[in-house]
Amino acid sequence: MSATHLELAVKDGGESCKSKGLRAGCEQQPRPLAAWLAVLDTEGEPKWLANARRNASTAFAQVGLPTRKNEEWRYSEPRIRGLESASFNVTTTAAIPAGINLTDLGIPMLGGRTMVFVDGDFVPSLSSPLADGVQLLPLAGALADDSLQARLSLTGGQETGFDLLNTALFKDGVLVDVPKNVDVSEVFHLIFVNRIPGMATHPRVLVRLGANSRLHLIESRVCTADESLSNSVTQLQVGPGATLHHVATLEGSAGNSRQLEHIAVSVAADGRFRSNLTVIGSSESESEGPSALVRVDLDVDLVGEGAECTLEGLYLGAANDHIDCHTRIDHRVPCCTSRQLYKGILAGKAKAVFNGKVLVHVDAQHSQAQQSNKNLLLSEGALVNTKPQLEIWADDVQCAHGATVGRLDEDALFYMQSRGLPKTEARKLLRVAFANEICSGVRSNPMRAHLEEVLASWLSRVDASLAVTP
Repeated sequence: MSATHLELAVKDGGESCKSKGLRAGCEQQPRPLAAWLAVLDTEGEPKWLANARRNASTAFAQVGLPTRKNEEWRYSEPRIRGLESASFNVTTTAAIPAGINLTDLGIPMLGGRTMVFVDGDFVPSLSSPLADGVQLLPLAGALADDSLQARLSLTGGQETGFDLLNTALFKDGVLVDVPKNVDVSEVFHLIFVNRIPGMATHPRVLVRLGANSRLHLIESRVCTADESLSNSVTQLQVGPGATLHHVATLEGSAGNSRQLEHIAVSVAADGRFRSNLTVIGSSESESEGPSALVRVDLDVDLVGEGAECTLEGLYLGAANDHIDCHTRIDHRVPCCTSRQLYKGILAGKAKAVFNGKVLVHVDAQHSQAQQSNKNLLLSEGALVNTKPQLEIWADDVQCAHGATVGRLDEDALFYMQSRGLPKTEARKLLRVAFANEICSGVRSNPMRAHLEEVLASWLSRVDASLAVTP
């Protein structure tokens, strides 16, 4: 699709909360998250969905949001503290101004098929769904299909309070279904934009690949709204012999915004899953007040023999950003392979967390798992907490992990300067090379070029903010 502007002048201002799964009259009344559960209206929804929402609401009342007692949330907890009592809107009748430029928001136009959501609402004029054979549809229009009941459930039964909120409150999202033996030639690009301060959105994405199918799926999430919450759940099912390349970018530099993304993946026998994740925070070295929290949980279940996954990630943070990347890979059966490489570049007083866990179950003999996390700090105030983990219950495996945190290699800098490069240029080349190892794994040429451009621009702005001198 060549259009780069949102062409809508107004939304349907008469759409009631009731049509969005909420009682009428509540659309402009900010409420705490738990209070929104009390005004759910499931009338007209399929029975299974109404039950799922009620069950999630009941479970949330018992579980609540994560606290410091949850080890995996101990570093994120200060940024979500008080979130339960904070008031949000979960729907809006505000107009979408003509002339919102997606490229100005850091979203590339890639061609292929596109689905666009603004403040939680589907924008048909910028979207190109598919309904026959391969399905690419707004989730809200497909919920009458009872077969979605099983797909909506997260595996493992270990949903966090945020997952439960998503199940209870999601109003739309995307459904992707690829039949067996289909090689989808077009890139599917899902775009989510949050622009209204004080909004909470809970999009849900369900993707299923049939046996021996192939798909390239890109998700772009941008938040320009202060004091907002984006709480997303993406569920990916990779069938036997199928291949899914999933590229996700999250930009969260708005003041005191929270972007939470849970990606749950299941890979069947001989399936291939490749993930490229990029998190882009602020590019200012200093900032007054709290800046963004971006947290991504990526859980991969290797459930069939011969399944493989490759996870690559890059996170860029400055100012007071907090970026939290958690991965978990379960090797449940024999002869599966996993590879992980996550890299971070931090400036200002940014904080990052990498917590990667590989769990090799007792029956998962002949597993191979490699895990690495590397971090580059550009400022004295930047901080990384890194925790790669291996938990192995099988005895015939090949597994390794490691982590590094440091500054640019002074020997490499000296060598490049001795060959005539100015120090500023040498620093730039080393940092770009550090990050491009991740960018180069993106198979879409336009998307890879976009990420390389974003990286170069971010580094230039950080340098200017830090007043780097030769």
